[in-house]
Amino acid sequence: MLKRALSKGVLVLAGSFLFITSAPAQEWKPAGTIALNTSTQGGSADTIGRLLGPRLGERLGVPVIIEYQRTSAGTAAFQRVARSAPDGRTIMFASAATAAQAAVRDDLGFDLLKDFSMLGMLVSYPFVVMVRPESSIQNIADLIKEAKARPGHVTFTRLGVGSFHHLLGEWIALEGGVSMQAIPYRGVPDAMTDVRAGRVDLLIAPAANASGFIQNGLMRAIGISSDKRHPLLPDVSPIAETLPTIYAESWLGLLAPATTPPVIVARLNAEMRAVLALPEVRALLFKLGNAPDPSTPEQMRARVVREMAIWKRIVDAKGIKIE
Repeated sequence: MLKRALSKGVLVLAGSFLFITSAPAQEWKPAGTIALNTSTQGGSADTIGRLLGPRLGERLGVPVIIEYQRTSAGTAAFQRVARSAPDGRTIMFASAATAAQAAVRDDLGFDLLKDFSMLGMLVSYPFVVMVRPESSIQNIADLIKEAKARPGHVTFTRLGVGSFHHLLGEWIALEGGVSMQAIPYRGVPDAMTDVRAGRVDLLIAPAANASGFIQNGLMRAIGISSDKRHPLLPDVSPIAETLPTIYAESWLGLLAPATTPPVIVARLNAEMRAVLALPEVRALLFKLGNAPDPSTPEQMRARVVREMAIWKRIVDAKGIKIE
């Protein structure tokens, strides 16, 4: 089942914050500043990078700086990192959106699985399906019932074709056996405005954004994409309670060029996990709506492979055209 496939890739285990640093990993020391690349200034990767970077730098004994590669969809940034020297000094944020795009597009100019070494997962966070407070849709079961009664007329917000927001909405429609229409938006604020005005039925957004909307009475949640209730929104039922195959969380992890030596990968992974185990870091991440979700490089790769297969299945089944 899809849920089983994804759940095996999620690493929220009691012992996941323990790390073992082998002697060979300790032998590598960076020769200079490490550039932590992200394609979006002010986004989740930027925020997490600013939190983790200085602490990672302290452990490695060199500065870790954030570099912004502001290019079309970030594709050139990934290409640049893939071609960089495999010396551990140029690394890149990847996300669930990266895996989704790699699964459904063949014009990215890079191969996520062949051109990069996975360094490990950092954090994960669910998405929330919301309606305006006055909506008659009370839960996911009501949503499916409404969509069956009005085929193709129930609408949901999406930020970009093939984005996590988009594919989650299409997945709900696919597993519910209904047709819903995706309405494009540039950002969550504009999308929320139209949902509140009744022009669109559903808003799909990260839990970190959604919690504020819900607590302020601006929106009402009807489902969350995690497999269990989330600390930020403990009263919101998982989508999987109605559609058991649906469980998907967005995430952030780190990549390095494909030929990065194992000793470098091991050291970077060990230090990342050590930083994520710090109590103050964990507390700050949870406050931001993120759950620390460290992994080995092999576990990150397995998760990417599984998710790419799922997103490709959804795109193919729904006939989504990625431009």
